[in-house]
Amino acid sequence: MKRKIALILFILIGIFLLTSCGNTVSTSEAKKYTTDFLEAIVANEYEKAEELLHPDAKEDEDVIEDFVKQLTDNNIILSGDVTDLKTTSINVAAYTSEHKGSSCKIGGTVKVGGVTYNFICLVVNNKAGKGIFAFNIEKD
Repeated sequence: MKRKIALILFILIGIFLLTSCGNTVSTSEAKKYTTDFLEAIVANEYEKAEELLHPDAKEDEDVIEDFVKQLTDNNIILSGDVTDLKTTSINVAAYTSEHKGSSCKIGGTVKVGGVTYNFICLVVNNKAGKGIFAFNIEKD
């Protein structure tokens, strides 16, 4: 009888873990969000870039334009092909109380138009949606 209870409990825990893993943000998803976001910025496709943002990150309707202006103010002009994205840090959380969902934060380097930049991208998945919650880029 104890074996049956332990087996049932083990199965229930396994099912819970498998279903909760479906909501986590993978490293490959975070890389794709990063690349797609940068490519949209480079192509001046601000609506596409905004679609990649998490709903909670859209402070106002000019959030992408404000982001690009801040880049320009810091002498970061993104133009050219987005290549050589390399991650140097990865932090995946199945659940964070701050975001009330899962998250994946990656950091690394990426080349845009042959210039190397350091970046940090935080992708969140919760009841409000999935997307980039925070993004930072600076010259290497």
